[in-house]
Amino acid sequence: MLTRWFILFVLCFFSVGSAAYATSVQDDSTEQVTLAVVRVHFRDFSKEEEALVRRALYDRLNDSRLILLKENEVRAALTAEGMRILDLSNEHAYLEAGRRIGFDFLLVGELDKIGDFVEVDFRLYSVSKQSELVYPEGKTFELLVNEEIPSIIESIHRDMGLEPLPDGQLAVGKGRAGKTWLWVAAGGAATGVVFAILRDGSSDELDGDAGLPRPPVVP
Repeated sequence: MLTRWFILFVLCFFSVGSAAYATSVQDDSTEQVTLAVVRVHFRDFSKEEEALVRRALYDRLNDSRLILLKENEVRAALTAEGMRILDLSNEHAYLEAGRRIGFDFLLVGELDKIGDFVEVDFRLYSVSKQSELVYPEGKTFELLVNEEIPSIIESIHRDMGLEPLPDGQLAVGKGRAGKTWLWVAAGGAATGVVFAILRDGSSDELDGDAGLPRPPVVP
C-alpha cells in the first residue's frame, strides 16, 4: 500500500513540477535574438532625469522575443573576451565584438540635454548584416520620455525583424501556452490513472494486510 501511495506522490510532484518547468521554457518555434545594450551615455542630465529615461528605455526594450543584455552584463562579457567598452570606438569594432561574443545586435545611445531640449542619437549594429542603423532625434525632455523613446524602440524592434505589437502590449510569454498545457495535461492524466488504480485496489490490499477473509456476497 505504501508503495502505491509513494507512486502517487511522485506523479503529483511530476505534474506540478513539469507545469512550472514548461512556463519557464520558450517554445521551440519562437526564435529569440540577442540585443546587447553596450552603452547609453547621458550628458547634463540630473540623476533623477537619467533614471527616468533609462527606465523608460528598458521598459520598452523588454520583450520575450529578445535576450536583452544590459550594460553591466555586456561589460562582463567583453571583459571575459579581453575587451573593454573603450575599445569600441567605431562600427567595425562593435561588429567584431558582437561576432566574437555572439550578439545578434548591439545598441549604443548618446543623449545630450541642452536646457529643456534633448538631442538623441541611437545606433543599432546588426552583426549578421554587418550594418549600422542610426536613429537621430531632438525633442523636449517631456516628449522624449512620453513619445520619442517609444517611437525609437518601435523602429529598433522593426529593424531587428520583430513584428510591431499593439500600443502598450509586450510579447511576454509568447509561444509558451501550448507547451505548458501539454505538460499539465500529461501530468494530470498520469496522476488520475494511478489514483483510480489505488482506489480500486486499496480495499483488497488492506484486507490482505490484515489477514482477514473477504465477507461473503449476500444474494
